[in-house]
Amino acid sequence: MTDVSRDTPLSDDEQLAEDLAGFYADPLGYVMYMWPWDTEASIQLVELTPEYYERFPGAKCVNPDCPSKDHDHAHGPDKWACEFLDQLGEDIKERNFDGTHAVRPIQNSTSSGHGIGKTVLVGMLIGLLPAVIILWRMA
Repeated sequence: MTDVSRDTPLSDDEQLAEDLAGFYADPLGYVMYMWPWDTEASIQLVELTPEYYERFPGAKCVNPDCPSKDHDHAHGPDKWACEFLDQLGEDIKERNFDGTHAVRPIQNSTSSGHGIGKTVLVGMLIGLLPAVIILWRMA
């Protein structure tokens, strides 16, 4: 998301701010951007389903030690988490929050068994807050 109207290139920090601001209403995009799904074996626990792999071709696994038999795949959050993050993005867009005027709160719940990654998802969402703050400051 480089600003092509500038005479000078963006600094690394400015580029990161631009990139993060682009994820304002795209929590799943943010999660796929911020974590090294393509190379970090410790988080390569779930292969993305085809619909999500098609959206994030840059996440293709390049880890030579990956145990997957299929070399054309990508890793990311569980399918339920991808769906949750996409729905959250739709809820954010629907409310059109501008950083100033109050909007209806977003309330979601997930009922599940033990150990499916609900806390990990919360951690990923907490990481999204800087993107929202950056967008407000840029507005």
